[in-house]
Amino acid sequence: GEHLESLLRMMPNAREIILTLASELPQINRVSGAVAQFCAANALSSAVERALQLVLEELITNTVRHGMVPSSVPIDVRIILDEGGLRLVYVDRGKPFDPRHDLAPDTRELPIEQRSVGGLGWVLILHYCELETYRYIDGENHYGFVLRAS
Repeated sequence: GEHLESLLRMMPNAREIILTLASELPQINRVSGAVAQFCAANALSSAVERALQLVLEELITNTVRHGMVPSSVPIDVRIILDEGGLRLVYVDRGKPFDPRHDLAPDTRELPIEQRSVGGLGWVLILHYCELETYRYIDGENHYGFVLRAS
């Protein structure tokens, strides 16, 4: 089907980027390039860049694998640098998923044979970010994250 072109708009002050992506894994490469540009433009450390890359890769992977949406359905990403730090807004049109309530139990401490498959994506996301807000509105998951100081 028709793939949505990635829209990358650097704001005049380069403190914010907005990306619109198709719900498909190859979009991760596009996001990586945009994140690298943003971090370079704002003199952010390689550790911050790596954290942002990993978090977005996990979020996109979750949307594609678990969101039950066709690839033509967009994902919206905003990265904002302001006095409050580095914020990430992620919006997908997948099935409702509130990580505050819907996460599988963390089984990392259990013996291998008792661990659940998967579920580490959100562990990684929440290691690097604090989930500030979550809302499900009009068929959309709205996640608001703040990157933890590295």
